[in-house]
Amino acid sequence: MIHRIQFKLILLRPVEWGYRHKAQLQAGILRGRTALGLYSTASRRLVDIAGCPVQHPDINRAADAIRGIVEELGIPPLNEIRSSSPCSAA
Repeated sequence: MIHRIQFKLILLRPVEWGYRHKAQLQAGILRGRTALGLYSTASRRLVDIAGCPVQHPDINRAADAIRGIVEELGIPPLNEIRSSSPCSAA
């Protein structure tokens, strides 16, 4: 016997930007500058998401502030290959 399953259709219209309220960003250096973003699919290649239109504007502002502080203080991102950073435990 086949049961009927009802699905609710959820559509995201392109005009609804800024809907993502959560971000877990990675840090790295791209073109000599601090970048905050996400890893590309199935890789460790960092994609900077500065000004990302789907992130909530508050997240973009927080990321910009963090990026500025990190650059101002000269804090390097964690080097996962060497597993070293000024903030990592010895």
